[in-house]
Amino acid sequence: MRAEEFVEGEARVIELTTRQFEDLGRLSIQLGNNRAWWGDDRTDPDRDPPRIAELDRLADGLARVRIRNVVGVLAVPGLELIVAPKIPSDHFLYLLEYALLGAVRHQRGPAALSAGSGLKRLVVRWYIDALERLVAQGLAKGYTAQRAELDHIRGSIDSTTMLRSWYAGRVRISCEFEEFSEDTPANRYLSYACQLLLAGGSVSDDDFVRLRAMSVRLPRAIRGRDPERPVLNPREHQYREAVSLAQDIITATGRDLLGGDRAASTFAIYTPRVIEDGIRNALTFTLEPIQVRKTGGRRLVPSFVMVRPDLELGPPPFTGDIKYKLGGTSWNRGDLAQAVLFATAYRSPRAVVIDFVDVDSPRDVRLDVGEVAIYRAAWRCGAGWAPEDSLRDLTGALLASIFEPAA
Repeated sequence: MRAEEFVEGEARVIELTTRQFEDLGRLSIQLGNNRAWWGDDRTDPDRDPPRIAELDRLADGLARVRIRNVVGVLAVPGLELIVAPKIPSDHFLYLLEYALLGAVRHQRGPAALSAGSGLKRLVVRWYIDALERLVAQGLAKGYTAQRAELDHIRGSIDSTTMLRSWYAGRVRISCEFEEFSEDTPANRYLSYACQLLLAGGSVSDDDFVRLRAMSVRLPRAIRGRDPERPVLNPREHQYREAVSLAQDIITATGRDLLGGDRAASTFAIYTPRVIEDGIRNALTFTLEPIQVRKTGGRRLVPSFVMVRPDLELGPPPFTGDIKYKLGGTSWNRGDLAQAVLFATAYRSPRAVVIDFVDVDSPRDVRLDVGEVAIYRAAWRCGAGWAPEDSLRDLTGALLASIFEPAA
């Protein structure tokens, strides 16, 4: 299978057969057809559904392909498009883990991820987290068919096997019955994923210890042919996340930003939402007890226009806007106008625009617009900047700007 590597947002000219061009177009529509996934809650049947990939057919079997703000793998027969983030992968994965903090990691701070570790390591950690929550809640039980020779009657009797045992001098009753236990298809499926990870030798020492502790709590799965994903009953609704992650592990779907030789199934992550949630969750920890939250928005009366800043910091309520792009040394007029609109709607005397920089060149960091002071703060992702240092630097910049003591 041929692989082509992209960076989100960039356009490249690559070879595409007619079939691949059509398949990629259909796949792009299927993945992007959920407007809520893009953060667009409007429903307009006259609007074309958004596409993940923009395709233009050229001559001689060539096509111009531009991947929008997503990372992941877009796979069609004979071709994989491996899409990397526009910022370094270690910074993206660090913020991705923070973005999933509320749903996946609860009150734990994200563990440091080394550059190039890929999404696979995160999938393993999410899986262990999901297992630990299941065990803490109590594994679901169910009835499973059993066959055994007993000294008393239980369930139905297998008369043929029982007679053979009696003729052989074994006075036992061969019974078929149902056992109510944790030995269910769902638990065996999770156990099988644990066995694959423990035998693979690719998990960290800390993850291995946690995984081993969970595996002994699960019924033993039979190694060999990969089991089918279990059909969950209503009593097993809490298993959905763990089973989904187990399927990723068992089928080796290739959730790796760096690609590789393995066949990969299609998946896509909408990056602006990840970055916004990641930075907001990270600042929630580092700025405590200052409140950091997603604002519900305000309507500009008497119109129906809503303004929804990415951040509301305070009290008092200072507004913030997160831009997932590499910023320059001077102000972007569109970003500035939006920041002023948010601040004015919330009567915020100070506001901040957070973007990314990959060089340490001087930047304009404050601009006064009327009575509103607009600041720029950066997530530094250039050479020599570890994600933990970038978060610490961003926190310090916010404390020294919008939270500086009033003169």
